[in-house]
Amino acid sequence: ISYRWKEGQVYRDDHLSLNEDAPGPPESLLFHQPEGKANGLIVHFHGGGFVAQSSRSHQIYLKDWSKQLDVPILSVDYALAPQYCFPRGFNECFYAYCWALANAEKLGTTADKVCLVGDSAGANLVLAVTLKAVSLGLKRPSGIVACYPAALVQMLPGPSRLL
Repeated sequence: ISYRWKEGQVYRDDHLSLNEDAPGPPESLLFHQPEGKANGLIVHFHGGGFVAQSSRSHQIYLKDWSKQLDVPILSVDYALAPQYCFPRGFNECFYAYCWALANAEKLGTTADKVCLVGDSAGANLVLAVTLKAVSLGLKRPSGIVACYPAALVQMLPGPSRLL
């Protein structure tokens, strides 16, 4: 998601166009001179208990962030349970992070600063991807925003487990 077309950014008409003030259809953005590359990138993992939601369901606030921060946002639609078992969703998020670092120019950014952001299950994935990147010696995210993460997962007896 990008509010403004950035230099080097790959543009396809099926990408989410956020500049609703742009005249004409989204394709008209191709005829404008791109701005310089952004130096930041947000990589977003959506919440939804690992079983629901998508990047499109979080689009409302992602659009605002992209416009206000003027940075591209890569929002990852990872494989959901129960159709896909762990660690597939995590692996997809980790690979998306690695791809974003290696292909930053296609996103219209230098990726000097990369922030991982997620809520709930997405926040869990933010923490896991960060730990994996650190353990493999890859570029660490410049920042992480983990909103109400599912971080303490234990098998404890409780009312929901007794049912």
